[in-house]
Amino acid sequence: MDAIVSSLNAFEIKEAGPLLLTWAVVLCLISSLPGKEEHNVLLEIDHVGYVRQAFDSAAFNYFLDILHSDLLKESEVCCPYS
Repeated sequence: MDAIVSSLNAFEIKEAGPLLLTWAVVLCLISSLPGKEEHNVLLEIDHVGYVRQAFDSAAFNYFLDILHSDLLKESEVCCPYS
């Protein structure tokens, strides 16, 4: 899975930024589990590098675009960022 995620270029694919951020969170959570010695391969993956790539590609701007989209404004869902 890491090979697929690491092959994504967050600057070319707009949706890759949030995916990189999500993968970094998953890796961080796995590394904090008890018995993490059993997951040596996962501990070697640099999750901080994925966070940096996500921030560099403006992953949060993508989320804000979704929140500000007309689709959410017209729905019945309460959106505090509108």
